[in-house]
Amino acid sequence: MRNFLIPLSLILLFVSAGCATEPNFPPGLPSGEVEIKVLQDTERRGERFDFETGRIVTELDAAVVGDIFFDRKFLCGSGEPLHVGVQDTQPQSIGADPTAPTTGYTFPLNRDGVPARVGVYVSHVYWIKLTDGKYAKIKIKDALLRDDASDYKSITFEWVYQPDGSTDFKGKPEAEKSEE
Repeated sequence: MRNFLIPLSLILLFVSAGCATEPNFPPGLPSGEVEIKVLQDTERRGERFDFETGRIVTELDAAVVGDIFFDRKFLCGSGEPLHVGVQDTQPQSIGADPTAPTTGYTFPLNRDGVPARVGVYVSHVYWIKLTDGKYAKIKIKDALLRDDASDYKSITFEWVYQPDGSTDFKGKPEAEKSEE
């Protein structure tokens, strides 16, 4: 019996160690996980993500709504009139690095609405600087390729948003949240 328990204990230890505890979202900040369809049509309409509402929005009639979208294999900050910036910080936890950088963002290149384009890589974390000066960040969890492997079909990401406009992503401990 003893010989059976040791291997079983080791198996359970490895299985539990392999189960990631991510996402480790900062407490008290709007956050979640979402899957979004990648922009593909020639009319440039598609799904975008809006951090303030925490929802996917659909771009209709060429009206620019939402903060970010995905175009083929790129993460894009919404261009004119929004001018949303994007910055890749390489693979890490979404809870790591609790302070948003204030510089180093890729913004639209010109006033013609050309969006900021940054390559999409699974497990990378991207900071987003929104038009109103607020910050958000996302972590790419999965990127599903099209059948011909030319582009992504959909992308799943974790997100967290700082609605107070600060660069602080530490969040608020539970005790502070209940006092408000």
